[in-house]
Amino acid sequence: MAFIKNARDYPSHFFDAGNGTDPIGEILHLAREMTGSDVLASIKRLHYDIVAMFSGKNPEFKRNTMPYHTLRHTLMVALAVIRFFYGLHFSGHRISGHTLFQGMLCAYFHDSGMLLKSDDPATSGVGYISIHEKRSAQFLTEYVKKKELLPSLSDGVDIIIAYTWLGHNPATFPLHSKRQQMLGHVVGAADLLAQMADCYYLENLPLLFDELERGKLNTSRNVREFMEQTETFYRDVVLPRFTSKYSEVFDAMVKHFVLRYGINRNLYMESINKNLKYLQIILDQCKDLDCIYARLRRRPPRIE
Repeated sequence: MAFIKNARDYPSHFFDAGNGTDPIGEILHLAREMTGSDVLASIKRLHYDIVAMFSGKNPEFKRNTMPYHTLRHTLMVALAVIRFFYGLHFSGHRISGHTLFQGMLCAYFHDSGMLLKSDDPATSGVGYISIHEKRSAQFLTEYVKKKELLPSLSDGVDIIIAYTWLGHNPATFPLHSKRQQMLGHVVGAADLLAQMADCYYLENLPLLFDELERGKLNTSRNVREFMEQTETFYRDVVLPRFTSKYSEVFDAMVKHFVLRYGINRNLYMESINKNLKYLQIILDQCKDLDCIYARLRRRPPRIE
């Protein structure tokens, strides 16, 4: 992945995985400034173990077939999480090796609950969308045991991963520690940023609609209505998470960009605003889906 110093020149794939890019190099670079070699080795092993799970190279799992919740998305979330940790760490909120690795575990596993085990007769993980956070925490716990990692790495991962589900109100979660809350905020914020700042976010919206439709979780009548509701979703659901529920960690992303690139801006938020602005232009110009699809011709890359 090519990294830059001038924010005006940052490429559209700055937050990306795929298209020949793999964020593991940048993830390890940032982690190296915060922790020791043993944690670095664990993160690198985790990265490629998750790649194997999603790509069907792990015999315990079928290859992922979800159109929206892909390996590419998972890697983009992992990159955003390590960036949050970097900003927090060098803002005076020291991140221990244990906390760092547990956060990365939750980032890499947060959508694994939509994967199918090799003996599952289903052909798609859409049937697990509504319970995928619990399955993700279960798969993470099994991974910790199988790899003989510290059992404490599994503590509270069900709550941490639950922060990624926007249908849950964190205020109703069982009592948990400030540390687990911080991890939940980081993983939850990273999940939203990675999705909505993606340069293929608009092309991905019909794929998300399809997943939700097949998972019986859709409240929109069609793709156009789903896209029309995106701005409201961002204003009423996502922004309040950033500015209120996740506010204690959210500014750390800007700190990361300042320290890493000398850029005193949140490039994720700028990309989100660009996506939403172009989406509105498309909706204003198009009255039917054919017109919309004609303006969204690019095919999001898959790296499974």
